[in-house]
Amino acid sequence: MQVKSILEKWPFPPVKWRKLLLNKYSITLLAFLVWMIFFDQSRVTRQWMLSETVSNLEQEKEDYRGRIDQVKGDIYDLERNKEKFAREKYFLHQKGEEVFIMKDEQKKEKTQIQ
Repeated sequence: MQVKSILEKWPFPPVKWRKLLLNKYSITLLAFLVWMIFFDQSRVTRQWMLSETVSNLEQEKEDYRGRIDQVKGDIYDLERNKEKFAREKYFLHQKGEEVFIMKDEQKKEKTQIQ
């Protein structure tokens, strides 16, 4: 009973819909879509997961490039001014010398965020 009332309210006659749905091209298209979405090796969900993996790997690649640039800068500093590098990185000092360590709050916040 409910189906009849729904079909009566529907703006198109049910015969046209039945013909359209039972058309061989519609059935073929529906079967193709079901196959591609659920059963094929390159199904939609797998493509989505692979896309997520690619974006994560690209982000890691950018992070590593940033680290490489930082290490290259450290190497450059080490080659140019070894004493300054040793004092800043390893807090080395000479005898009778007082060392005051001042920490940068912004750097601390950045390292905590990462």
